[in-house]
Amino acid sequence: MLVFDAADVGEPNLGYIAENRALQMALLAAFAEAGGHVESAPLSALVIGQEDVQVSTPQGTLRARLVVGADGAQSALRTAAGLTVDMRPYGQTAIVANVATERPHESTAWQRFMRDGTLAFLPLADGTSSIVWSADDARAADLVSLNDAAFATQLDRASDLALGQTQLLSGRLSFPLTRLAAQRYVAQRVALIGDAAHVVHPLAGQGVNLGLLDAAALAQQVKAAVAVHEDPGALRVLRAYERWRKSEVAAMAMSIDTFDRLLAHGAGPIARLAQRGLSWVNASQELRRFFIRRALGLSGELPEAAR
Repeated sequence: MLVFDAADVGEPNLGYIAENRALQMALLAAFAEAGGHVESAPLSALVIGQEDVQVSTPQGTLRARLVVGADGAQSALRTAAGLTVDMRPYGQTAIVANVATERPHESTAWQRFMRDGTLAFLPLADGTSSIVWSADDARAADLVSLNDAAFATQLDRASDLALGQTQLLSGRLSFPLTRLAAQRYVAQRVALIGDAAHVVHPLAGQGVNLGLLDAAALAQQVKAAVAVHEDPGALRVLRAYERWRKSEVAAMAMSIDTFDRLLAHGAGPIARLAQRGLSWVNASQELRRFFIRRALGLSGELPEAAR
């Protein structure tokens, strides 16, 4: 067992669990307050020129010096800009649902590594929990086919009743897990952030965090360029952002994949050594601090907004 405690790094907590819808609404409200305008229309065409980039939609054409692709793993902007990706299926499916548990979660996230996947209970403010069960595809298909009562029985077995018996409070959503890495994050007058640039396994809960750091880093680079009267869409400016974030994301993605391969699916002597290594980390405050600070975004090359 490995226990991470916010007190190890002098923080009030190890993070917040926020619903995606609530986070999106807050970000859109902040965008509008800063003078932004939302144009709800799909991308029809992208024309990159020397002086600007033209974004065409069914409602008309917009012009800017820089366009940012923050439109997810299936990014239409990435495709239109000719930016390619490397993709590798994990052979796993994530099942997500909200559950009530017999015992209180005590504002603590709980995760179990199993030979056929990873199960996480994430505490919600109303006392319920959100589960993310990343199971091998065949196992996940069986779980999705079960009725609610049978699924809860399997969930209790997989969790070893860590929080007591569970009761489903919502429907189950499932989606295949695939690692994605854009070969280039930028082109002339185009930059990718978030899932448009990279998708990692959800076991460490780092996907949104990485995307927010992308946004902060890109904003910092653009602000610095404008301050010295440089073109914010120039490839030289954008490549500095790419070098910065691509190396940071690659390091995190490799760490997450190693955890998944050795702890959730590992077999053989190397995997057994890694599994025993959890107790070594648990016994060392310095090692725990290292992993906590990395997961919280308190180490590495951080943008000013994240410090």
